[in-house]
Amino acid sequence: EAAIAAARRIGDPATLLYALSTGMSAMMDIVDPRSRLPLNLEAEQLAQNQGDRERVLRSVVRLTFDHLELGDLTAADVRIAHFERLTREAKAARYAWRVPLFHSMRAMMHGRFHQSEELLEQAHELATRAEDPQLERCYGFHREGLLRALERHEEMAAFDLHVRPLRAALYGGPHCQNGGSAF
Repeated sequence: EAAIAAARRIGDPATLLYALSTGMSAMMDIVDPRSRLPLNLEAEQLAQNQGDRERVLRSVVRLTFDHLELGDLTAADVRIAHFERLTREAKAARYAWRVPLFHSMRAMMHGRFHQSEELLEQAHELATRAEDPQLERCYGFHREGLLRALERHEEMAAFDLHVRPLRAALYGGPHCQNGGSAF
């Protein structure tokens, strides 16, 4: 927040976009989405104005999560469709795997668990080919939730060995380390 405020004082749009983009990376998992939403909207607008496709894509991903967390599913669906168009137009393989991931999330929200699982595996395959470093965390957390929703407890317990280090790296809490479980 201090870096974003300093960038605003400088008054340079490129510096502000950089501060918003990196700042929002740090804030996504810990700041209330009502506070994030206007900052992500601002980052999206600045990225569009500067022709920075990668930061536009990142902003749309973040805005999708903001809307999902706020329960605005219509806005989330609009963002997902927009993201799908952008990745297709930009031929952005590194980001394209998030499209089936988002569709998997939405299918899961509607109780279509088997469809969600198929879409999640499709996302995993695309992300593996794209060698995206975000794959393991995104796939791991979503698969964990899906296994829980499907009540596949034995798979979930086995999968926890994979997810535990990801959770510990993200949150660092004692509940995620040294044999503890978050579920």
